[in-house]
Amino acid sequence: MARIHPLQHVYFNFLVDRTTPERLQTQYETDIWGVVALDALRHLALTYPATSFCVKGIGVRNHRILSEAQGRESNYSCRGRRGDFVIDVTRWIRTYAPEVWTRKAYGTTIARLYGINPALLDDVDLHLDRFRETYRSLTQGAPAVRAHYDVRFDAARSTLTYARATCVPADMGALFLHIVPVDANDLPDDRVRYGFDNLDFHLPERALFDGKCLATVRLPGYAVDHVRTGQFRRHRTREGVRYENVWEAGFSPGDLAGAGGGETSR
Repeated sequence: MARIHPLQHVYFNFLVDRTTPERLQTQYETDIWGVVALDALRHLALTYPATSFCVKGIGVRNHRILSEAQGRESNYSCRGRRGDFVIDVTRWIRTYAPEVWTRKAYGTTIARLYGINPALLDDVDLHLDRFRETYRSLTQGAPAVRAHYDVRFDAARSTLTYARATCVPADMGALFLHIVPVDANDLPDDRVRYGFDNLDFHLPERALFDGKCLATVRLPGYAVDHVRTGQFRRHRTREGVRYENVWEAGFSPGDLAGAGGGETSR
């Protein structure tokens, strides 16, 4: 803990799976306080000393303690702008925007800085080509669900991939993901009365790159009987908070063994 100061709050149990360090990120919380963001902002200040850009994500207010030599506060102002970079420590949602900086502790990546504005990336063509190839490889074949997003199920990796070919920030936001296991005993204790596991998540800004949205979500380790997913918006009214479904769809992984597909409804 002393060696990695000021990140001493990030620690892992070294008795658990030391052979594949990156797996530690899937087993423990990392820098949820965003302390590492200061180093990410210093990297940007040195890389783009005369550029005004918008940085979003965890810990971005660290820019207030950067010295004048490292960067000016106005360099990091968003004020309604689309983000140029995102600092992120999320563990279970994988996106494919280019990583421009990472920070490790004990051999495990605890934070990443993503470039989501291609115009500011050093090698634009390289990043665009890699992203487009990844997008093509992950969106081949018929989706399990075709709605506002195409959702694909990968049984080998136990993941769901959410993809939208023409995407803007308004298309992103909160998604619900309800998983019904084959064996009800696999449900967490607090979800037994509902009959499904609730894995709702927020589609992060780093999922949007090159006008496309692409993200992969890991499913739990148990056998899945049925999946229900979709997107919702929250509205504040005089009566309180109201939730509105934008789209909703479901499928059974077992039904995809023959031909792909899935039911959709709005």
